Order: sequence, then C-alpha cells, then structure tokens
Amino acid sequence: VVEATGAEVKFDDLAGHPARETIEQLARAGIITGEDGKFRPADTVTQAELIAMLVKSSASRYDIAYRVGAQSEKEPWYQAYYGAAERMGIIQAGEQPDPGAAVTRECLSRLTINTMGLYKVARLSDIFLLDFKDAGEVSAHLRGHAAIAAELGLIEPVAGNFYPKEVVARAEAAVTLFKMLSIDQ
Repeated sequence: VVEATGAEVKFDDLAGHPARETIEQLARAGIITGEDGKFRPADTVTQAELIAMLVKSSASRYDIAYRVGAQSEKEPWYQAYYGAAERMGIIQAGEQPDPGAAVTRECLSRLTINTMGLYKVARLSDIFLLDFKDAGEVSAHLRGHAAIAAELGLIEPVAGNFYPKEVVARAEAAVTLFKMLSIDQ
C-alpha cells in the first residue's frame, strides 16, 4: 500500500490519463517526481529515474538510509540511489547502469523483481516456462524475471507478447511500481 506523506500533487499533463491517480499517489508519497508541474507520462523512463523510484519506494523496508542528491558538484544526482540500490540488491555490486539509457520491459522486470527480493529465484531462468509468443526474444538470463513479473501482473503481456526490448514510458514504470507496492509481501 502506498501512503501519501506529502501535500496534494497535481501534474498539468495528466488530465484524462488512465494512470493519473496512481502517478499522483506515488508523487504524494515522495516516490516519483516531475518538473515544472509536468510528469511527462509518455517520455521514456531512464535507468537512473527508475532506480531512484525503486529505492525511494522500498528503502524503509530494507532499513536503508540514502541521501538525496549529490554529495559534491562532481557527483551526479543519481549516485546516492545507485549506492542504495546496490545495498538493497536491486543492482549487483559494482554495477553502474547507464543513467540516461532507456529502460526496456525486461530491464523493468529485472529491477522490479530484484527490489522485491525475488532475484535468487528469478535467476534460475531454466525452470521457467515463458508462455509468450516472443519468448525467444527475452534474454536468457532474464527469463525468470520476465516470468515472475508477468505472473504477478506487474508487467502485462500485450496480445500474447512480452515485448522484452520495448522501451518503457514513465507512466508504465509508475504503474508497475504501484503494482509492486500493492502486492502483500
């Protein structure tokens, strides 16, 4: 369950958007942000943005403190989130995701499933049967992540396809995050 901790948040570019309430609830909880009153729901979510969202959503569960923003002018804004993500098991030790790179559906499944603490099961990729028309396009080492994400309803197949290499919009990432937080762990 996502609890609102802040003031009412409204984004100018969400009128009529099907994910408006979900996005605004996540924003009130301090998990997602926008700029200049806009969320940009159709923009591609970057790896740095997604990792920051996942850390903000789950740090208290892992009892991990993280600092917001850069420690110095030389450190990028996302570095603190990468450090927390590593401690939480969202990313592997020493992994440095490309902050500006687009998140694909299989990347979203990996990071989300890792956040939920299911990475030990997910990495047993050979035990999972993918019932997608495009199952062969899912990277071998991410088959378990895709299977679990689909089975939990975090990432829904479209017309029987997972579309593992398709980039994820900010709204889709927010909805997936909300679903993850709604699952009783």
